[in-house]
Amino acid sequence: EEGIEIVDNQAFQKVLKFSLKGETLYVKCDSNSLRHELSMQKTRLVHAIQVKLGEEVNISEIILN
Repeated sequence: EEGIEIVDNQAFQKVLKFSLKGETLYVKCDSNSLRHELSMQKTRLVHAIQVKLGEEVNISEIILN
């Protein structure tokens, strides 16, 4: 549910799966348009996730599939 605060609920529902490996967050989307929209906002998303999770998790990259 934490993802809902970073992206809106409609976008979050189109995310099929996400996983963290090292400092890379992998996100699988069921929509090409969502994948494109998120790719344009990668920097904002990384920052929003870091603010939300604090020092618990360090994400340096997001890979969209």
